[in-house]
Parts: sequence; C-alpha cells; structure tokens
Amino acid sequence: MSIGNQLKNNGLRYALTAAKFASVALSLAFLLGFLAVAGGSITHPFALQWMEGQSIDMVARVLQGQPLYPEPSIEYAAAPYPPLFYILSAFTVWFTGLDFLPARIVSLLATLVSGLLLYGWVRHEKGSRSASVIAAGLFFASYIVTGRWFDLARVDSLFIALTLAGFYVLAHKRGLASVICSGALLTAAFFTKQTALLIIIAGLLGMFAQERKYALLAALFFTLFSVCLVGWNNAISKEWFNFYVFTLRSSADGIEFPKPSFQENPFFVQMGIAGALAVLSLALRFRTHWKKACFLTCLFIGMALAGYSSHNLWQEYQNVFIPLCAGFALLAGMLLATAERFFRPVYTLCLYLAVLAQLVLLAYNPNHFIPTQSARDEGVEALTLFSQLRGPVLVPEMQFVQTRVEKTSYSAGVASYIVNKRDLGLKDSIRKTLSNEFQEAIARQRFAAIIPSRALVSPGLDQYYEARRVLWFPEEYTTGSSALAQLTVYAPKRSKP
Repeated sequence: MSIGNQLKNNGLRYALTAAKFASVALSLAFLLGFLAVAGGSITHPFALQWMEGQSIDMVARVLQGQPLYPEPSIEYAAAPYPPLFYILSAFTVWFTGLDFLPARIVSLLATLVSGLLLYGWVRHEKGSRSASVIAAGLFFASYIVTGRWFDLARVDSLFIALTLAGFYVLAHKRGLASVICSGALLTAAFFTKQTALLIIIAGLLGMFAQERKYALLAALFFTLFSVCLVGWNNAISKEWFNFYVFTLRSSADGIEFPKPSFQENPFFVQMGIAGALAVLSLALRFRTHWKKACFLTCLFIGMALAGYSSHNLWQEYQNVFIPLCAGFALLAGMLLATAERFFRPVYTLCLYLAVLAQLVLLAYNPNHFIPTQSARDEGVEALTLFSQLRGPVLVPEMQFVQTRVEKTSYSAGVASYIVNKRDLGLKDSIRKTLSNEFQEAIARQRFAAIIPSRALVSPGLDQYYEARRVLWFPEEYTTGSSALAQLTVYAPKRSKP
C-alpha cells in the first residue's frame, strides 16, 4: 500500500472515530438534558400542560374508588383515554402522596425504558454500543420537537414504552410465554392510549410476513385481552367508557385551531435527516432480509399513521409524533449497525456525519424549559385569591391545584370539549345536556368566580358576570415559554338581569 493510500485510510479512520465519538457524546448530552429539565420540573406544583390537572383528578378518583367514566357533567368528565396510566399513577401515590409528582414519575420512567428498549433493539441487531447509544440518543433528542412531553403527567410516554416493549418481545423472543407476554404488553399499550391500535395492527401485519405463527398467536392474545377489558369497562361504566375512549376520539371538533398540515409541519424540517436515515435503513434492509424489512416497514408506517391521524384529524399537538421519533431512532440505529459491518469507511463516515448534523439541529437550552421561581410565586398568589372567594371557582384549564385551598376541581374544560364535538353518534344528546348545564350554572351565578378560556362554553357570561380583575398565571411549559399569561377574573354581577 502506498504512503498516500495509508495516510488516506488513517485519515478516514480518525475522522470516523471523531464523528462517532461526537455523536455518542451528543446523545448522552441529550439524555442529561432531558433529565435536567425533568428533574427541574417534576415537583413543579402547577400544571406544565393544561390537561395534567385532569390526569391527577382521575388518579384521585382511582384512589377514592370512584368511577373513572361516569356520565359527563361540569363537575367531572373523564379525559378521552383508557385507564391504565391513571391506575399506575395511583399506585405511585402510595410512595409520593397525591400531586403531579407520581404521574410525572410514571412518564419519566417510561421514557427511560423506551430509551433502553431502543438501545437493546439495536444491540440485538448486532449493532455496536455506539450505534445503540445513538439510537437512544436520537429519541431523547426529540424531547423538545415533540412538545417537551416525555415527563408530563400524560399518557404518551407510557403508551410508547409499552408498544416498543410488546414488539421487542415479539421480534426477539420465542415460545408461548413470550407471545402471551407480547400480547399483554400490546394490550397494556392500547389501554394506555387508543392510538396504539394503529401501530399494533400495522406491526402485527408486518410480523405475519416474518413469523406467521407468532404473529397470529400475538394477535389472538391481544384481541382476547382487549375485548375482555373493553367489555368489562363498558359493563361497569354503563357504556360511558366506550363514549369517552372511542366516540370522542372519532368525532370531529366544532372548533378548529389553525395548525400546519402534516406535510408542512416544522417537525418534519427539524427531524428531516433522521427521517431520511430511517427510509434508507428500510430500503437497504429489503435487499438483505426482506421479511424483517416488511415487519419494520409496517411498524414504521403504523407509527406514522398514529401521528397523522392524531395531528390532522384530531388537531392535536406535537406529542403525537413521539412514536414516529421512536421509529426514526430505531431505524437510524439499525442503519449505523449495518454500516459498521458492511459499508466502506467513507460511507459509514457520511452516515455518522448525518447523524451528528441531526443531533446538532435538535440542540436546545434546558434552562429555557424549567419553570421559574416567579412562575411558582404567581401561581401561589392565584391560589391565595381563590381561597379568599366565598364559593366555588370555575377554572376550566387549571384542574386539581385548587383543591389545595379547599376548592372543588371542575372538569369544565373537558366538558366544553365534548360540547364542541360535531357528532357524538348515539350519545349526541349529551352535548345539549351539557350546554344547558353551563347556561343554568351561569344564569344562577353558581360560581364565585369564572376564568374563561377559548374552549369554555360560556353562553351569557357577560350578562350575568363582569370582569373584576386581571390575574397573572404561569403559561404552559410545553411551549418552552416562561412567561405569565394574563387571565381575566369574572365575578357575579351585583344585580342579576
């Protein structure tokens, strides 16, 4: 070998080592960044996202033995999700006490489990430790672009962890016990967030091409477990479980919030490199192992469909892309594993540089997403005001926290969400019932104060209530904003019309 070629090869090796080291270092940095934000936020006494309070109200009902899915009213209407997240959070309350903390712990642990599963999946595909760490790192790097959702008291982190676990077991373990375990995990994912059904159906169809017998058995056990649980929940709730979990999710909203389309969403600009690596990974796998490629492609399509259906059809936030980010991370890690074994160093270097560019593109300042002390102080001041009011206070987008000053937590925000639905099928009359309940409560000046929101149905509010003062309250930290929102407090008019 000539000196020139030797220098060239040495240069490639050094460059590849440097790119690999930098990618691993950034991946670990994103893990630490996520832990820093989660650690700085996990005990925040106010909601980081407006439906967190609803989650804790549901956890409280589990602890009190009250039904999770009764007929909706202003007093209580369930979030439109299955019960598993709230049940697991209720178990955690035994160690922490009732607050936002136990549900956030469940989400935090679930996110770490997802990272471990991605690491283990790539290692099982004969990937190096570097490729495996980077797969997990890409997932943690998506923390902000998916709405800073990984550690919130919401169902998403648990559902994706259970989905990944179910398919990891199905793809890598053999035997009846493993198939039953996979079916149970996938059922648990479905009973955490019903969007999992799209991923489960697609993944099982793909597994049918790879391992027909195991796919059929897993589908059988999943169906058996799910049908039994759905039937049991409907029986004890008098069919209201079906209303909350399926009817609400399938009906269109009457209020449209402007959002970019699926194709125009900035998420696809921010995660574009990872997406391209995922597609390339699938294309190469079809050339070497088409059966496994069919499974991974179907699983990936299911993750994309889950994001599409939620974002475009149900007008949801960036958190719906968490499954897709898990797919990007898994397939990118597998591509690196393949490159390390079969590609020329120059091509492997190009892939690592692409990964490095993607990680740099996702960089953020953790301090920007940790609640400030001033936000806590303003929240405490708001609660002090509530405590001074003689009577109930209706704050649709701030649930649970008012219970700290012995005020009832109302589910008016979720109830308004129901009223704003266009078509609720056989339960469509509930919209009129709830709307009348709002009108009657306002006309009778039932509440000592009301802080309306854009989603709250408030017919006749100006007729029976008047603006008394402005209140500053912490904005949601899912947006990355540390500002305070200006809220108008309405009090009953001294003389009724």
